[in-house]
Amino acid sequence: MIGIMVLWGARVGASPLYHVVDLGRQGRTSAAATGINDSGQVAGYSVLYQDGDGVAHAFLYSNGGIAGLGTLGGSGSVAIAVNGEGQVAGYATLHGDSACHAFIYTAGAMQDIGTLGGTNSLGYAINDNGQVAGYSYLSDNETQRGFLYDGAVVRDLGTLGGRESIADGINNSGKVVGYSSTADGSNHAFVYASGSMTDLGTLGGGSSYAAAINDLDQIVGNSYTVDGVRHAFVYRDGMMMDLGTIGSESFAEAINASGQIVGSAYVGQPIAERAFIYSDGNMRDLNSLLDSSAAGWTIFIARGINNSGWISGFGAAPDGTRHALVLVPDVPEPAVWVVGLVVACGVAGLRRR
Repeated sequence: MIGIMVLWGARVGASPLYHVVDLGRQGRTSAAATGINDSGQVAGYSVLYQDGDGVAHAFLYSNGGIAGLGTLGGSGSVAIAVNGEGQVAGYATLHGDSACHAFIYTAGAMQDIGTLGGTNSLGYAINDNGQVAGYSYLSDNETQRGFLYDGAVVRDLGTLGGRESIADGINNSGKVVGYSSTADGSNHAFVYASGSMTDLGTLGGGSSYAAAINDLDQIVGNSYTVDGVRHAFVYRDGMMMDLGTIGSESFAEAINASGQIVGSAYVGQPIAERAFIYSDGNMRDLNSLLDSSAAGWTIFIARGINNSGWISGFGAAPDGTRHALVLVPDVPEPAVWVVGLVVACGVAGLRRR
């Protein structure tokens, strides 16, 4: 049985080491942990590859156990986010794997959210009110649009003047972030609130992509710089700030209430992907912050962080296999607190914006 019993988080201003809680592969080829809530529940998926094809299986880790979430009648499903109530958002295939639809999983049942008229939709984020953000194809089955589901209606969020948009994150106020094409054909990060989509601009380059928003309306993502490289950013107080990188490029994936940011970066030659945490003005490779019990682990991507500083993601175990995992800060005494996926239906991989 796997258990997470640590109840402390990172002290303000401290640089804790982390130990790895291994969520395993659930008997399949690989697995990834995506979302995490403040109770330590973790959403994710495992993948079984056969003859070059992969079938994904959504799971929820809770109270020391892992439960499969099932599908919408097909063979595969992917869980992306979990809210404070233990509700999960993601997407799953329909009967015959003819399409995949966004879902909300609650009280042990998976509910089909539907689409904006097209064949496929994907759920990427969920808040504590059960609102789900993601994207869907329109009836032409070519145009993608970000949506907000409020429990009754799947609402098209529109665009920033271009044709398409994708919603990636949502906070408890119902503000949605993502990216949209503009009139000139580039992609810009946006925040959607009160029926209106606002362009967040870029770090000087042509495109930007928002991934997550916290309840203080701080937004993270990545943007091309004037030099044409992608850097993680945080957007707050009306300004987009470059977080830099620990390598050649960086991508922010999540932010918690105290402003800790996690994601990944491309490092070294040949290029490898490594998870980072940004805190107190510094970006650090999470692999340099693992304690001695985590010897042999390599953390590739950090996908979520909760308000206790626990981090969900995936990496390579000492035997080289890819496992879903949670990084828990090592804190010897009580701390002081400051309160995408490139996917074919049934086949999951981490989406790089």
